[in-house]
Formats: sequence, structure tokens, C-alpha cells
Amino acid sequence: MIQEFAAAVQSAKVLTDLLKATHELKNSNEFIAAVSEINAKLMEAQIAALASQEKQSTLAKRIGELENKVAELENWQRESERYQLFMLAPDVPVFTIRPGKENGEPPHKLCATCYNKRQKSYLYRSGMAYDGTHYKCNTCDKEIIDDTHKLELPDDEPLSPYES
Repeated sequence: MIQEFAAAVQSAKVLTDLLKATHELKNSNEFIAAVSEINAKLMEAQIAALASQEKQSTLAKRIGELENKVAELENWQRESERYQLFMLAPDVPVFTIRPGKENGEPPHKLCATCYNKRQKSYLYRSGMAYDGTHYKCNTCDKEIIDDTHKLELPDDEPLSPYES
């Protein structure tokens, strides 16, 4: 009987150990589940941080672009204040340097078309003809004629050697 009693005590002890192990196993599963949930939350937070960092990088790039654009506009404003509209001939507008604003540059003319696009584009004299002085823009290739300085031909002189 003592043997059976000892066996019963031993079985109860094994059962108690088994129950403890089952209880610990339950806590272990809960712990693993909690760790998995924490890992999932950390991944979500990391994804959100990366998205935020990417958005911040995009915004910083855009701010840099806008700052450059503002600087370009300010530079153009300063540069454009050096020029004034001038009518080279009737209906032939150009921009010329204002007196006192030369900054060491020689007198020159700017194309009005390019100037209105915020481009500083020089007009160069491409030739002289009987209809006036021809100028051409070095950017847009626009050609203008200053007809205020036409070459006058005598009435008895032909326009070309081929005319009789």
C-alpha cells in the first residue's frame, strides 16, 4: 500500500509538473504571440518612418528647387532693372542698357521676344541693306530691321546691275 501510495504521489507529482509545463507552455505561446505582435508593430513603424523619410526627402528636394527658382527670379529682376524698352524703329521694340547701369559692358541691344521670356539674348548686326540695318537674335533667330537708317539710292541708279 505504501508502494501504491508512493506511486500515486509520484503520479501526482508528475501530473503537477505536467500541468506546470502546460501552464508555462501556455505562457510561452502568449509570449511568442506578444513578441510577434510587437515585431509586426515595429515593422509598421519602420515602414511609416521610411515613408516619412522619403516624403521629407521629396519635400526637401522641392524646397531646394523652389529656392533656386526664387534666386533665379531675383537675379533676373536685378538684371532686368538694368534695361529699358527702346523703339529701334516704329513697331520694332528692343531693350537697351540704361545709362549708368553698364557695369563695364559696351552698349548693346537685347531681343524683346527673349527678354519677355526672361532670357538675356543679344541682337547682333547681321548686315546693312537698302531697307535698313538688319539685326538677328542669337537665341531665337528672330531678324529685325531698323529702317530708320535706310540707304538712299539716287533715282537714276538701278537697284541691281541686271536691271536696265
